[in-house]
Amino acid sequence: MERPKGSQRPVIRSASALVERALAVSANDEAANVDDEVARPVHYPAIFLSDIHLGTRDCQAEQLVAFLKQHRCDELYLVGDIIDGWQLKARIYWPQSH
Repeated sequence: MERPKGSQRPVIRSASALVERALAVSANDEAANVDDEVARPVHYPAIFLSDIHLGTRDCQAEQLVAFLKQHRCDELYLVGDIIDGWQLKARIYWPQSH
């Protein structure tokens, strides 16, 4: 990530880079046994979440929680497929992490 001149906010070049950074931060925190209150979240003007698919076994809810703990924003946009209603109709799967 790079920071534009005069800005304190990092520039994210792609959504995948943001997710990779979140997972790396989460992995580093677990490895270092860092307390959640000690780690300082990164702030963004907006974060867009899509294809979360809560209610499915493939959902990575724990990674989403780790991401949200490490990132703050002014606006959080839930743009699609947050809860997988089709899967819930066929079979209810809603563990504590969801």
